[in-house]
Amino acid sequence: LSALAFDPNYALFKVTEDSLMYPNPSSKFVHGGDMSMKLFEFLGRILGKALYEGITIQPQFAHLFLSFLRGDHSYLHLLTDLSTIDKQLYNNLMFLKTYEGDAADLCLSFTVANDDFGVTEQNLIPNGADIEVTNGNKRRYIYLVAKHHVSDRIKEQSDAFTRGLWEVIDRSWLRLFNEPELQMLISGASD
Repeated sequence: LSALAFDPNYALFKVTEDSLMYPNPSSKFVHGGDMSMKLFEFLGRILGKALYEGITIQPQFAHLFLSFLRGDHSYLHLLTDLSTIDKQLYNNLMFLKTYEGDAADLCLSFTVANDDFGVTEQNLIPNGADIEVTNGNKRRYIYLVAKHHVSDRIKEQSDAFTRGLWEVIDRSWLRLFNEPELQMLISGASD
């Protein structure tokens, strides 16, 4: 069951370049919104039962998702976490951050493009399509883009997963461990 459910081809999870898993933002389009959330909640219970019984399972999770599982996902590691799931976007944002020219020349606005079975543009702030990125607001733009990809797009899936997990394992127990220690509890020691 765990091999199938955590298989990226099932479209509930995506895999980073380092083969670490995190919720697929497009899962609700593949499985339907309600069904997708029920599947995540069920998988959270499966992981909770495995942890409770001391059974290791194969998934290696990305740091950002392990933070959600512990119940203390914060925005302190947004750029670091973004670099693990989308190196190209991270590099582009770092270019913008250090760009010495006029950021307005880059013709950016406070929007992001989501590719969920067709590209859609989403505002990062109200009327974001009408607000250009300038040298004065580029740090806010960088923060909002990173937050969108690292947190906002997977929040619904992560919340459903943790709901199921925390039904079996008390959240305070998971907070006893940092992210690498929690990963070791889930999958055992890596080779």
